[in-house]
Amino acid sequence: TDLIRAMSTLRERFPGLVCLCAGRDDSGGVMARLAADHRVDGAMRWLGFVDDPAPVYAAADIVVSASHWEGCPINLLEAMRAARPIVATRVGGVPELISEGSEGLLVDPARPEALAKAIVSLLADPDRRDAMGRSARQTWQQRFRVETMVEKLSGIYEQYARGRD
Repeated sequence: TDLIRAMSTLRERFPGLVCLCAGRDDSGGVMARLAADHRVDGAMRWLGFVDDPAPVYAAADIVVSASHWEGCPINLLEAMRAARPIVATRVGGVPELISEGSEGLLVDPARPEALAKAIVSLLADPDRRDAMGRSARQTWQQRFRVETMVEKLSGIYEQYARGRD
C-alpha cells in the first residue's frame, strides 16, 4: 500500500512512470481498489505470479520493496543479481543485504513520502542508479552466489568438525 500511495507523488513528477507489480496478490482486490482511489491505477501493471522474473527485472529501472516485515527477501537478491538498484524498507534482514547508498536506498516502513523521495532521487539520477546497480551485482557475486554460500557453509562445518576432534 505504501508504494501505491507513493505513486501519487511520483506520477506528478514523472507522468509516464509505470510500476510493474510481480507476485501473488492475496489482497482480494484491495490493492487494485487502493490504486484506483489514489488515481494511479493506470500506472500499475499487476503481473501476478511470474515463473521467470528475469524479464521483469530487465524492464525495471529500480526495484522497490515496500514491505512492513521481511526475513531475507529473495526478490532483492534477484534484483541484485540483475544489477538493479533497490529502494527498500529497513525491515528484517533487508539492511543485511542492502548497504545504504551502495546497492540502494533504505527507508523506514509505513512512510510513503520517504519511499517516494528515495525513488525520485534515483529516477532523477541515472548515473547514480547505474552505479548502484553495478554495486548490487558485485555484492551478489561476492556474497550471495550459490557457490559462495556453499563454500562459506562448508568452511563453517569444517571448522566445527576440527573443533570436535
